[in-house]
Amino acid sequence: MTVVMDDRPKKTSFMLRRNEWLLLGLTGLFVLVWRMPMLPILRGSDIMSLPMHIFAETFAIVISMMVCGVAYASTENRPAPVILLGCAFLSIGLLDFAHLLSFEGMPDFISPADPGKGINFWLAARLIFALAMLAFALLPWKPFAKSRTRYWFLAGSLILTALIYRLGLYHQRIWPRTFIEGQGLTPFKIGAEYSIVVIMLAAAVLFYQKSRNSVTPYKASSLFAAVVMTILSELTFTLYSEITDIFNLVGHCYKIIAYIFIYHAIFVASVQEPFQKLHRAKSALERSEEALRESNERFRMIMDSLDALVYVADMKSYELLFLNKYGKKHWGDVVGKKCWQALQSGQSGPCPFCTNSRLLNGEGNPSGVYVWEFQNTVTKQWYDCRDQAIRWPDGRLARMEIATDISLRKQAEQDVIKAKAEWEKTFDAIGELVTIQDLRMGIMQVNQAACRALNTTKENIIGKFCYEVFRGIPTPCDDCPEIKVIQDLKTHAAEIYHENLGRTFSISVSPILDNEGRVKGTVHIAKDITAQKQSEMRLQQSQKMEAIGTLAGGIAHDFNNILTAIIGYTELVKVQVLGDKSLQDDLNQVVKAAGRASDLVQQILTFSRQQQQEKQPLRISLIIKEALKLLRAAIPSTIDIRQEIISQAVVMADATQIHQLIMNLCTNAYHAMLENGGVLEVSLKEIINDHEIFANGTGVPPGCYVLLSVSDTGSGMDRETLTKIFDPYFTTKESGKGTGLGLAVVHGIVKSHNGMITVRSEPGRGSTFTVYLPVIEREAATEVPVAIPPRAGANERVMVVDDEMAIRNLLSQILLRAGYRVDAFAGGIEAWQALSRTPDAWDILVTDQTMPGMTGDQLVAKVKTIRPDLPVILCSGYSTGRSSEPAGKTGVFAYLQKPIGRNLLLTQIAKALEKRHEK
Repeated sequence: MTVVMDDRPKKTSFMLRRNEWLLLGLTGLFVLVWRMPMLPILRGSDIMSLPMHIFAETFAIVISMMVCGVAYASTENRPAPVILLGCAFLSIGLLDFAHLLSFEGMPDFISPADPGKGINFWLAARLIFALAMLAFALLPWKPFAKSRTRYWFLAGSLILTALIYRLGLYHQRIWPRTFIEGQGLTPFKIGAEYSIVVIMLAAAVLFYQKSRNSVTPYKASSLFAAVVMTILSELTFTLYSEITDIFNLVGHCYKIIAYIFIYHAIFVASVQEPFQKLHRAKSALERSEEALRESNERFRMIMDSLDALVYVADMKSYELLFLNKYGKKHWGDVVGKKCWQALQSGQSGPCPFCTNSRLLNGEGNPSGVYVWEFQNTVTKQWYDCRDQAIRWPDGRLARMEIATDISLRKQAEQDVIKAKAEWEKTFDAIGELVTIQDLRMGIMQVNQAACRALNTTKENIIGKFCYEVFRGIPTPCDDCPEIKVIQDLKTHAAEIYHENLGRTFSISVSPILDNEGRVKGTVHIAKDITAQKQSEMRLQQSQKMEAIGTLAGGIAHDFNNILTAIIGYTELVKVQVLGDKSLQDDLNQVVKAAGRASDLVQQILTFSRQQQQEKQPLRISLIIKEALKLLRAAIPSTIDIRQEIISQAVVMADATQIHQLIMNLCTNAYHAMLENGGVLEVSLKEIINDHEIFANGTGVPPGCYVLLSVSDTGSGMDRETLTKIFDPYFTTKESGKGTGLGLAVVHGIVKSHNGMITVRSEPGRGSTFTVYLPVIEREAATEVPVAIPPRAGANERVMVVDDEMAIRNLLSQILLRAGYRVDAFAGGIEAWQALSRTPDAWDILVTDQTMPGMTGDQLVAKVKTIRPDLPVILCSGYSTGRSSEPAGKTGVFAYLQKPIGRNLLLTQIAKALEKRHEK
């Protein structure tokens, strides 16, 4: 076998080394002329004469035209860099011609010869040269897509040259000054030369790399040398002070050398190229023949070594032309048979799934590879098939198929699909809202629970950002736990309130790590804890109200004892000063003030549910209408009162407290509209709840209710304020304009009536309070009980027991002045000891409930064991809810709520003694 080696790389390397030595020597010459002090005469002499300049420029112009002719006047397949270089050198030659004619001493060329004019043409030519060489090194070595593009390049170069001619000949004033007589070059001229040098340095680096690392169709080493020589030339043109000195001469000499290299690289290489191609083609033909013989053998070896079916079938006759070893092993040696008979089963003609029609384009030529998957009817295995139309050596079209067994992969795909389906079912079965997100918080997967909560589909969620979907905001949430997860790769949780859904979620975010332990995403699990939070709120509210009630009860006990003393002693003094009207009026004011204090205590006991009301069947529509009549006189005319009292239902209620409830709600409403006026709406209607509802710590079961609604168009409240409005002493009013007990009392009244109150409000849109009260079927009470006046005593003996000395003394004086005999004791233990010694000594027992050592209940229980007939009156500073219990059951005749008035005390004692006498 004859092998012809390509010796171009070896020649290129030799030429590069030769050029490097030459360039090194010429660079040394440049430094010698520039820096050696031994040549001062040459520096200042007029060595660059006009004939020398004409010779140098004429040489350059001739080379430029030759390069242009060789590069441009060639076949249409000429590479684009060559065409570009030819057009560029046409412009360069024409501009050098203008520079030649403009040199000092030449006849006028349209305009007078001038150093500045000649330098302008010079700079334009050098700039085009630099850019052309850089483009030649950078552009890919292939022809233009369209052959006519070469004409556009030629036209563009001529137009550019004409434009520079016009500017250089007729508009010299617009060019910056480049040379000043007696001074030399201007900074613009020097800067322009350095800019050109920078461009050519880039081109030199590229040509140097190409000459060392690749084989190019042009002599890259010669172009490298040409560019370096041009750089040296340009550097010398930054040094001369007169256009005729030694630097100008050296620069033109370097330019001539550079053009010689360009001539060698382009012109000589182009002339030699056909012969070189012929030689290379011959060598390639010899190599290709040998390679063809080897490739045929390798092709058969490769085809037979493939673990895949490879066959070729005629596209018209379907005859099998080739079958590899794998095919023969599974289908037998079936070459020459029809492919649809040999490779498939059950076919009576060409297979309906045959791909022949997909392998040719509309012109009947091969259209490329067609990939498909198919389960063979003979082996029952799945194959990945790659079909392609090819030209058989005899010219006919044939189908070549390479089919790889992918049965295991198909089974794995089925397993993956099944596992994915099972995972998605499990994922969608999770009750919590689950999303899988990337590191930018983009949602990649979401389960059905989240779709149901947001009332949308997966398609509308996946691809969006979580804060965009769940919050409707353009940036991540400030409290988002995902940021912490990405930082420390730990699970973080947070509670987030969803404004649009009106629900609270417990968010847990965990990292998803790759095989290297780096976070690649996060999984978010959001659990709806709205009901739990509401339960917690109800529990907290209940505990808070219970605590307040306990506190209020204790305060009320002590305060009522004080009020009992104040009212009782005041009434005693009033009896003593019956003739003094002025003093009587003053004492009445004391009683009145004490009464207001007592009412305040009743309000505290009401909202804390420590006070038992006297409830009876009541039609509350009458009370509401009466209250609105009173309010109309007190509310400014700027507020319009509208009422819609529809229901006439009966509820079990305390009339006084219902009146207090409506007054407090309406007063609170009109206070919110004092500044701007508005509308106060009051409605009463009936509703039936099918399910239990909760609000503000209370709830009501299903049933029939009257719905009392009080609405205003005032300033409204924000969400934070709404959570506090039922707290005692919380108020939004200015100091001195509210105690903060109004809504707390309303809440206590509603709760004590087994009802519920809700509120709906938004800032600037007013508020609506809605009260639910259960309806009863009984008729409303119409009779009013008649009070029994006190009965004169018959010297009966009364035992008074109270740990408060002021109360003991007060009760004792009231009873003594009424004609009773009184024995007072400071505690239950003392009273029991006295009574146990002489059980029949007393006619009635009046005792306090809360006492140290022995309570009133305990004392009564002991007394009843020895004196079951003894009447007992039990007094308390706050009610325990037993005032309505029958006396026979508890052994107590009456329960009296402090503060106790004189008339009430004497009346109850008289009634108790009268009842005893009847027995």
